Amino acid sequence: MIYTFDQIKKVKQDMEWIIKECSSNPKLLAMRKNEAIKGLKDNLFAYENLLREMGVHGRVDTVKDNLPGIDITVDFIKKIKINIAALT
Repeated sequence: MIYTFDQIKKVKQDMEWIIKECSSNPKLLAMRKNEAIKGLKDNLFAYENLLREMGVHGRVDTVKDNLPGIDITVDFIKKIKINIAALT
């Protein structure tokens, strides 16, 4: 899939929101210990670097650029947001 700078920026913002929600919302205590949530924290730096490398008008193709992790992260964010909405 091809992502624009703004789409990657939104993914990063969603990651930050999930991390914040899991650390500040008492109803999400169990999610704090989830390794995948910890993985989001670890990947924030990679997304910052990607945004810097892309530039505002850049695009990234997850197939051509061999970045399947972006698609996985986007799917994971969707699932986590649904779970958070159900718990809160």
